[in-house]
Amino acid sequence: MYRLYYILTFSVLSVLFINCESKRNEETITIAFSQCVGSDAWRRNMLEEMKRELSLNKNVEFVYQDANNNSLTQIQQLRDIAKKKPDLIIISPNEAAPLTPIVDSLFKAGIPIVVTDRKTTSNKYSAYVGADNYQVGYKAGEYLGSKLNGKGNILQITGLPLSSASQEREKGFYEALKSFRNIKHNTKINGQWIRENAEKALLTHPFPVNGYDAIFAFNDQMALAAHQVVAQLYGNQNTRIIGVDALPGLDNGIDLIYNKKIYASLLYPTGGKECIQTAMAIISGRAYEKELLLESFVVDSTNVHAMKVQNDKLITQQIDIDRQQKLLEDQKRVFIGQQRTLNFLVISLVFAIVFGGITFYLLKANWDKNKQLETQNHEILNQQEKILEMSENIKKASEAKINFFTMISHEFKTPLTLMLIPLRAFLKKYSVTDDQKYHLELVEKNALVLQQLINQLLDFQKFKNYSVSLHVESKNILLICQQIVNLFRPLARIKNIDFYLENSIKTPVADIDNSQFEKLIFNLLSNAFKFTPNNGKVTMSLSPAENHGSFNITIKDNGIGIPSSDIDNIFEPFYHGNNAEHGSGIGLALCKEIVTLHNGNIYVESHTNDGTKLRITLPFKQKKDSEHEIGEDNTSNRNSEYLANSFFLIDDQIQNTLENDHLQQQKWHNQEKSILIIEDNRDLAVLLKNIFIESYHVYFVHSGMEALEMVTQINPSLIITDNMLPDISGVEIVKKLKADKYTSYIPIIILSAKSNDEHIISGLKVKADLYITKPFNTEFLIESVGSLIANRKMLEQYYSNNNIDLRHIISPDPNDKVLLKNLEHYIENNITNPQLSVDEISSFLNISKVTLHRKLKTLLDCNVSFYINEKKLQKSKQLILKNIPLSIVAYESGFTNPAYFSTAFKKKYGMTPSEFKANIRKNSKI
Repeated sequence: MYRLYYILTFSVLSVLFINCESKRNEETITIAFSQCVGSDAWRRNMLEEMKRELSLNKNVEFVYQDANNNSLTQIQQLRDIAKKKPDLIIISPNEAAPLTPIVDSLFKAGIPIVVTDRKTTSNKYSAYVGADNYQVGYKAGEYLGSKLNGKGNILQITGLPLSSASQEREKGFYEALKSFRNIKHNTKINGQWIRENAEKALLTHPFPVNGYDAIFAFNDQMALAAHQVVAQLYGNQNTRIIGVDALPGLDNGIDLIYNKKIYASLLYPTGGKECIQTAMAIISGRAYEKELLLESFVVDSTNVHAMKVQNDKLITQQIDIDRQQKLLEDQKRVFIGQQRTLNFLVISLVFAIVFGGITFYLLKANWDKNKQLETQNHEILNQQEKILEMSENIKKASEAKINFFTMISHEFKTPLTLMLIPLRAFLKKYSVTDDQKYHLELVEKNALVLQQLINQLLDFQKFKNYSVSLHVESKNILLICQQIVNLFRPLARIKNIDFYLENSIKTPVADIDNSQFEKLIFNLLSNAFKFTPNNGKVTMSLSPAENHGSFNITIKDNGIGIPSSDIDNIFEPFYHGNNAEHGSGIGLALCKEIVTLHNGNIYVESHTNDGTKLRITLPFKQKKDSEHEIGEDNTSNRNSEYLANSFFLIDDQIQNTLENDHLQQQKWHNQEKSILIIEDNRDLAVLLKNIFIESYHVYFVHSGMEALEMVTQINPSLIITDNMLPDISGVEIVKKLKADKYTSYIPIIILSAKSNDEHIISGLKVKADLYITKPFNTEFLIESVGSLIANRKMLEQYYSNNNIDLRHIISPDPNDKVLLKNLEHYIENNITNPQLSVDEISSFLNISKVTLHRKLKTLLDCNVSFYINEKKLQKSKQLILKNIPLSIVAYESGFTNPAYFSTAFKKKYGMTPSEFKANIRKNSKI
C-alpha cells in the first residue's frame, strides 16, 4: 500500500520538475534596436535581415524603436529602453555627435552596445558593425576617375553634414580623385539622404545639372532623384549617375541599374545579420570582432544581371527556409501540446493505477505493474518517433542551405567556361610575347584551379547526397599510381624534393573505380607536396595489408606536420586548424568519402615539424552488384592528366626563372639597389620579380628561415615579405631583423592578404615600414619601394656626411667581409683609447701592417689611420646627439684634448662641435 503512495508522489513531482525545467529553458533574453529612421528601403532591408537572423535564435525578445530621423527623439527612446534593462542594445545613430553622450553613458552603465552603420565620435561601445564608408567613397572616386578617363566635372549629392557616413564617404571620394588632377569635384549639394530633398536641391541648383559629366549621390534614392531631374529638365540621360546601397527590389539600386536609370552603385551591406550574430556572441560570452567592417564593391551594367539573378534566387531560397522554419515551429507546437497531454495522461494513469491497486492490489499487483511498464514503453517510443521526425525536418532545412551553395557553384561554372574558352582560343590564334604569354597562362592556371575547386565541391555534395556509385573495374593500381607520380616529377625537380614510388605487392590488381581512385591519389600527393618545403622528401608505397584480401597505400612526407589537436578534424570540410594560413578546403573530406565508398579506411599519423604519414587500406575485391561493372585492364590516366592541368599546373616559365636565378645574381652582382622578396606562392614571387627586375637586382626565397640567413649575405636595399609563410610569419621576420643592429636599417614591406586593422597594427608595431594588403596596386607598390629606398639613402647621407659605411660594402671574398667586421668591432670596443695604433690593430687581426693597409685601400679606398679617425668622428656625433658635454665627448671619442677634437670635427663637417650642437637644438624646435 505504501509503495503505491510513493509511486504517486514520485510521478507527480517528476511531471512538475519537467514542467519547471521546460519553463527555465524558455527564459528569454532581450535585444533592443534603436533605429534613426526606418522608412527608407536600406533600413527596412536591415530590419528584415535582423528578424530573419533572430528567427534562428530561440527565446529572444526583440524591441524595436524608430526615431523618424530625429536625434532628440532617438536619445529619449534610448533612455526609455535603458529603463527596461535589456541584455543588449543595437544603435544606428542618426548623427554621430548628438548621439555620442547617451551611447557613452549607456556603455558606462554596463549595457553592451553594438553600433551599426554610423559610428559615434568615441569608441565607448562593445562592437561596431558596418561598411567602411571611407572605402565606399574611395572606390566611387576610383571608379568615376577611370570611367571619365581622368577628366571631367563631378557633382556630389551628400547626406547629413554631421553624419559620420557622409563625412567619411566624402573624405574617401576626395582622396581617390587626387590621382585625377583634371577632374573637378568640389561642387556638392546636401540631399540629407532623402530623395525629395535631393530633388528640390537639384531643381534649385544654379548650374545646369546636365552640364556635369557625372553625379555621385551618397545613396541610391538621391541618385534616382538626380535621374528624374535630368529626365524632367533635359529629356535624356547622358550624365553618369552613381549611387550607394545597391539594394534589390523595385526602384532600388539593382533595379535602377538594370533599367538604366543610373549608371552604377556601390554595394553598401546593411549588416543586419552580422549585428545579431555579434550581439548573440557578446551575450553568450563568445569571441567577436570589435570592429566588423563589411566589404563593398561596384555594381554596374557588367554585373547587375548576375546580381539580380542571385538576389532573386536568394529571395526564393529564403522563402523555402522560412517555410521550413514554419514547419518546424508547427511541429514544435504539436510536440509541446502532445507532451502536455502526455503529462496529464501519465498523472491520470498513475492515479487510476493507484486507486485500482488499492482495490485489487493483492490479486492484480504484478499485472498492474507490467501493464504500467508496457504503457510507458509505448509512450517513450511515440516520443522517439516525434523526435526523429523533428530531426528529419532540421536535416532538410540544413540540406536546403547546402543545396543553395551547390547551386551557386553551378552558376560559377558558366562564367569560368566563358573565360577559359576565349583565352585558349586567343593563345592558339594570336602570337604574343613571352611576357604576355606568361601573364595569360597565369590567368588560365588560376581559372583552372578555381574550376577544380568548384568540381570538388560538387563531387562532395554528390557523396553527401548518396548519388555516387562505384563503377568498378579490375585495374593495375601500380600502373595508375606510376602515371600520377610521373605528373609530379616536374614539381619535385623544381622544389628539389626526393620523390619516389615503392611497391611490394606481387600482383597489384584491384577492383576500383578508376576515376575516383585517381582523384584520391592526386589529392593526397598534392597535399604532401603543398606542405613539404624545398629539399624535402615525399614517398609513396604500395604494400599488402595485415588483413589478407586488402592492400595499403602509404604517402609520407617530412613537411611541417599537423598538430595533434587537429588530427581528429582534418577530414572535416573547410576545417581551419593551426595550418589554416595555407588554406583548408574539402580535398581531404572528399578523399575520405572516396575511401569509404570503396569499403576502405584512412589513417593519419603526424606531429608538428615532423612530417605526416597517410595510410589507406582498400580491399582487392569489391562486392559485385547491379551498379558495379567489371571491365578489362585498360588503365587510362586521362582523368589524372586533367587534374594535373586544372589543379596543379606546372609553369615552365616559373621553372626557367628558378633555374636561371643563380645566373641572374651574377649578372647583377654589382647592382647598387637590390630587393629581397620572401613569398611562398611561386606565381606571385615570379610576378613580383618581373615587376622590379628592370630597376633592381631581385632575389627571392620561399621561407622565412631561408630569408634570415640570406639577408646577411646579400645585404638588400629593401625587403618585401608575405605575412603567411610555411615556417615563420612575416611579422616575426620583421621583428628579428629590426632587433639586429646590422639589419635594422633595411626598409621592410609586409605584403599580406590579412587586411583587418588588428593584423595591420601588429605589423606596424614590430616596426615594419609599410603594410600593403592583397590584392595590391602595382603602381603604388613600385612607388612605395622607390620612395623607401630613396628616403633611406637621404637619411644615411645626412647622418653619415660621406662617412665610411660598411653596410654597403659588397666584397666578392667572404674573408674580406669577416676582416672588415672584426676591424670595426675592435675599434668600437677600444675607441676611447687615444693611443690606439696600427700595430695594435694588425696584431689583433693577425695580419701585417702592410697587408692591412693594402686591404683597406682596396676595399674602402683609405688607410688605417684615416679609418680610425672616421670612426672617432662618427662616435663623437652620436655622443653629441645624446646631449653629452663637448669636453667629455672629446675624450670619449678617443681624442687627446678638446682643441684637437674641435679642429678635426670642423675639418670633416665644416662646422665646430658647438655649431653642430646648436643646429640640432634649432632643428628639434622646428
